[in-house]
Amino acid sequence: VGGVRLNIGNSRQLKEAFTEMYKEINHKQPGAQIDGVLIQEYLPKGTELLLGCKKDPQFGPVLAFGAGGVFTEILNDVTLRIPPLSRDEISVLINETKISKILAGARGGTAANLELLTDSLTCFMQLVLANPSIVEMDINPLLADADRIVALDSRVTLG
Repeated sequence: VGGVRLNIGNSRQLKEAFTEMYKEINHKQPGAQIDGVLIQEYLPKGTELLLGCKKDPQFGPVLAFGAGGVFTEILNDVTLRIPPLSRDEISVLINETKISKILAGARGGTAANLELLTDSLTCFMQLVLANPSIVEMDINPLLADADRIVALDSRVTLG
């Protein structure tokens, strides 16, 4: 339908993009009802990660961490742990993955903020442990860069 616009830098560009989109949609789908728009920050850089947890009947919650986004199935780079974990254990978990080299800034790349990533994994783990009704929870991708860690998509199953 033509309903996505990227690299909008200010309110004028936003208004122009919305007007253009509205015209395109009305041209392609006359009479279409537009109930609203979703505006999200575009994050062009960072390493896509997977962070998840699934409740195992025998072991309880099992934490999963590794390469995310399109690389989840291609690289099969995921490591598992049974929480609770200390910060040191979370660092070991991160470093066990192949994607950890990219997070560290391999081949001249910008390193991700590993302290923030460790904080994010700690908070995720604490959330799961504090809420026994969580059967499964995934963040994929979780975007990591030098300045921040951002959940781009998530899913929670309660039971």
